[in-house]
Amino acid sequence: VQEEAELGAKQGAQRKAQEEAAQEEALRKAQEEAETRAREVALRTAPDEAKLRTRAQEEAELAAKQGAQRKAQEEAKLMAKEAAQRIAQEEAEMRAQEAALRIAQEGAELRTKVQEEAELGAKQGAQRKAQ
Repeated sequence: VQEEAELGAKQGAQRKAQEEAAQEEALRKAQEEAETRAREVALRTAPDEAKLRTRAQEEAELAAKQGAQRKAQEEAKLMAKEAAQRIAQEEAEMRAQEAALRIAQEGAELRTKVQEEAELGAKQGAQRKAQ
């Protein structure tokens, strides 16, 4: 049971690390996509390089990049929240299993004690009867 708990904790930590890496990758991809789109828009709308560097184009690129970053951050927050909920649920299940084991062990100990007392009582009764 302890090994299962340790395995569960280890797996939870691994999942969390993987999810964090996935969040970072999603943010990086979103930024790259926004930059690519902004460049494509710039190339379509301005035939020469002088027009590519206008203030309006720079603002459009910035707005696209910020929008993509916001979206990626929201997705990352949602993924982090879901991961935290999963980890909390796994921990709660692990604690419930530990409590169930403790209760079962205490019950077994109690049954053993009652059985020992019953055997002692029977032994004393037999001794009295023999006397």
